[in-house]
Amino acid sequence: MKVRPEWSQRLLRKGVLVKETYEVFAAWDDSLTESQNLKATLSGRYPTAGWEREVESTLVRRLRHIELIRPLIALAKFRYDLAVRRARERALSGSHR
Repeated sequence: MKVRPEWSQRLLRKGVLVKETYEVFAAWDDSLTESQNLKATLSGRYPTAGWEREVESTLVRRLRHIELIRPLIALAKFRYDLAVRRARERALSGSHR
């Protein structure tokens, strides 16, 4: 019997892709499918189509249980919206803190 590792070999090769995951979650559109959200966020962002496919393949695995990660998507969207709002407020007030 082959023992399956509890860690992903893909993650060991490609990294944890925290920034990429956050960006996808922050831009998430509930009216789109998981695949459409990935395409909308990742398309054309990487130097090669191969790397884009690798990132997409990794993130697809994270979306297998979408209902379990919806709270993370909501948090990413809130933090993103908050950051945008703060930047706008600073720009309007002339503050550059």
